Amino acid sequence: MDEILKILPDLHKDLTDLKTEIADLKRNQRKNPETSVSQKRIRDALGTVALLHQKGKAKEIPKLKTRDE
Repeated sequence: MDEILKILPDLHKDLTDLKTEIADLKRNQRKNPETSVSQKRIRDALGTVALLHQKGKAKEIPKLKTRDE
């Protein structure tokens, strides 16, 4: 029990730092959404599908690539 109480303050500090870092990342993403890689990929994929359909070249909507591809 004493060992747990010894590491508790460090654990609390690390979790607080992590929470702050996540909040900063979310704030930066909202300020500059064009820097978000996943949002850019989604916009590119949707734009490509729309252009193909406008030109009549797409017969079906292509599947989005997975993260592995």
